[in-house]
Amino acid sequence: MDYKEIEKEIIISAKKKGIEEIEVLLVKEDNKEITVRNGKVDILNESISIDSRIKLIKNKRIGLISLNNFNMDKINKAIANSSEYLNIQREDPDNRIPPESELGSVDGELFIDEEKETPDNSLIEKKLIEMEKAAIRFDNKVKYSEGASFHYAKTNIYFANSRGFYGHFSKTYNSLYISVVAEKNNKRKSGEYWSENVFFTGLENEKFLGKLAAKRALKKLDSKKPKTGEYPVIFDNITASSILEVFGDLLNGETIYKKSSVLASKLGKSIGSSILNIKDNPLIKKLLGSRPFDGDGVYSREKNIVEDGTLKSFLVNYYYAKKLKHRITSNASFNTEVLNDIKPTNFYISPGKIGEEDLIASLKKGIYITNIFSIDSLNHVTGDFSWGAEGFLIEKGKLSTPISEFTIAGNILDLFGNIREICDNIDFNRGHIASPSFLVYKGITIGGK
Repeated sequence: MDYKEIEKEIIISAKKKGIEEIEVLLVKEDNKEITVRNGKVDILNESISIDSRIKLIKNKRIGLISLNNFNMDKINKAIANSSEYLNIQREDPDNRIPPESELGSVDGELFIDEEKETPDNSLIEKKLIEMEKAAIRFDNKVKYSEGASFHYAKTNIYFANSRGFYGHFSKTYNSLYISVVAEKNNKRKSGEYWSENVFFTGLENEKFLGKLAAKRALKKLDSKKPKTGEYPVIFDNITASSILEVFGDLLNGETIYKKSSVLASKLGKSIGSSILNIKDNPLIKKLLGSRPFDGDGVYSREKNIVEDGTLKSFLVNYYYAKKLKHRITSNASFNTEVLNDIKPTNFYISPGKIGEEDLIASLKKGIYITNIFSIDSLNHVTGDFSWGAEGFLIEKGKLSTPISEFTIAGNILDLFGNIREICDNIDFNRGHIASPSFLVYKGITIGGK
């Protein structure tokens, strides 16, 4: 199927019906999911989905058509219906597609085509079984696996608009995941670990992943509640990445425009420690968030979001860039069901120079956090949070007693403002949002016993 020709035909059809500006996004995705439990295949799903988003603009009014087929009779009928519907919509001068100067696909290959075919099922199943075995055999207290899974997706993006821009790119996604349960004295704790990569060959070794999941479960056994108080806190790089993901929501242009973010009035102001630098960069080769253009057809670009603690940029698409009089950041998503959706790309905190072990060794007393629960409960307007957590006490420069069933509370701006050290262990093997471990030396209250 020639998707470029389909998009051209849709644009021509819409123009004949009086539509002034048109955008067409087609997303074709091949998916594979395999789950092994206790050495046997439990789930095997393979699917192909094709979705589209047709954006129609007439007299400063906008309409959206979402379809999962390309029957031109149905498309023409939908365009005709939408054209009539546009007549009763509210006018908005910012309902425009981007100018030609902003449209384009970045030159060069972001994804070197190393793999021509989908990974073979038998090879995947073998890896999943080995991952389970490595976890279960690691220690006799690891009792069973909750499942080892693999997910593969190949996504093809086709984009065209009435200004004459046409762009296409494809990328793949691969992941391995395992969760196991350890038991001691009739108490059970789970541990999980995973790896994500553009390429199947880039995934971490399955035995390594299984052993790490087992270690994470075992370390939680005999956990206790810590004493309530204020401690220096080190967030490991996984929990730090989760915090950064929530922070990204506060930067969303729509949230900023509606003044429902604590950052709405902070552009150009200090919102973090002077050692804090946050970037969003879709141009790093072979990373999961990379792409040559965004969901508006705007060419991708790197940007500094926080520089030496100062907020330099929000994350916007073209529409909210106009609303906020903000520079374009190429963060429109490829969501086919929602207008003006915004997402970060490769979003990360720049690493420091200190190793995590050295940072732990520098503390006489503190908390090392390895997991956070209900992280979405952050209050976007005030920045206040109260999250459940797990981790370890730090005593005399070493990890000691495992701790659980406690809360950490504070304010996201205080958390970032009180960062004293940032480690060197940034890791993009867990997703497109990444952070090194970091130390917050004050301002976080631990709620325990």
